[in-house]
Order: sequence, then structure tokens, then C-alpha cells
Amino acid sequence: MIFMDNSPCFKFDGEIVMSEQYFVQPGSWDRIRASWLGRPIEDYVGWLATQGYSASTIRQRVFVLMHLADHAGRGGASRVEDLPDLVEAFVAHMARSYRRRNRKAPPPWFTGKIRISVEQMLQILLPGMPCARRRLPFPFRDSSTIFCRNVVCRRQRYRTMRRICDVWRDISIASN
Repeated sequence: MIFMDNSPCFKFDGEIVMSEQYFVQPGSWDRIRASWLGRPIEDYVGWLATQGYSASTIRQRVFVLMHLADHAGRGGASRVEDLPDLVEAFVAHMARSYRRRNRKAPPPWFTGKIRISVEQMLQILLPGMPCARRRLPFPFRDSSTIFCRNVVCRRQRYRTMRRICDVWRDISIASN
């Protein structure tokens, strides 16, 4: 990653990424750069941009990571290597903040988005970092049919794929 002397753009793997397309107010990017986690966040934004993530997703994830920087800084972290131990505490902190703000428990997707934002950045910056996220097993892994493999290859949503494969399993059981 190469930074372009205080300009609002940086180069990531040969591609120039303009930070102003994600943050309209110049103070936002200044706050990110001033953070102790600023450089890793910029690396992560560059990676997200090259992967084709939308501007709104990038803004949401940077918002989460800036909260992580504040939370981790108060907890004594000063290096990216210190962050994996703080992921669970940070997710719990964000859930408590949501509860205080909205006076109800956060929906399941809320903590998932927080965890994904943090873990993905850490996996990119610290290769080999274990992921706490559980991947649901693919039904019929041992005897997968062309049909189910096709559903997976087309990147259907997991719930849709699960329903289709459940029906497929019921049909195969009924035919036996």
C-alpha cells in the first residue's frame, strides 16, 4: 500500500483508491488517519475497494473499526496484534451500546456484522488468525448431487439453498 502525500487517495495493489468517495467530509478521513488504528483501517479499505465492496458497506465497516480503535485503546491495546483477544469483548460492548440506545436487545445480524467487520480486517492484516465465525455445513456433503452443487455454485442465499436441499432430501427419502 502506498500513500499519496496527504492526498485523499492511496494505492493498493496497483489500484488507486479515492478515500473521498467513501467519506464526504474531510474531517472523517482525518480522524481515521489520526487514530492509532488508522493505517490498518486504510489498508482494509483498500482491500475492500479492490474486492468490489459497495461504498456504504465500506463506510459501515470503517465506522465499526473506529469504535474498535477507541474501545481497544481504552483497554490498553496499541498494536494490531493485540486485537484478536479483544474481539469478543468488543462485540459485547457494541451489543450493550445498542441495548442502551434502543432499549431492546440487538437483532442477531447486528453482532454478526460487527464480528465480520473486525475479523475480516484482522484476517487480512494478520494471516493465520483463527476465525470465531461458524460456517454451517453444506447438507449432503458426502453424497452431494449435481443439483445441490449447482445451487451452491450459483451462490444462492444459504436459507434458500437449505430449503431446496431439504426438499431434495425429502424427495430422495420418499423415493427409497
